[in-house]
Amino acid sequence: YEYVVPEINENSCMGDVKARGVVERTFGDAVDAYERATRTWLTSKSDDVSVDAGHERDSAREAVCKAFDALDPYVRARTLYHRLESI
Repeated sequence: YEYVVPEINENSCMGDVKARGVVERTFGDAVDAYERATRTWLTSKSDDVSVDAGHERDSAREAVCKAFDALDPYVRARTLYHRLESI
């Protein structure tokens, strides 16, 4: 076990309220798009529409994941595990 000392500004993003707001809106929009795509997928009657809606839902899911990765530094502090690159 080796303790890695935190860098001085390692959590500086958490104080940037303006940028956090932009990233939060992007994340919210991605979640809304995912929910819409899921509703379309669930309510589709034909197989062709269901397949297309499934692809759209998969794309929307990827957008949510990317948006969360962008939001993460603004809402969660870095830890020892981040410094050790365990997560």
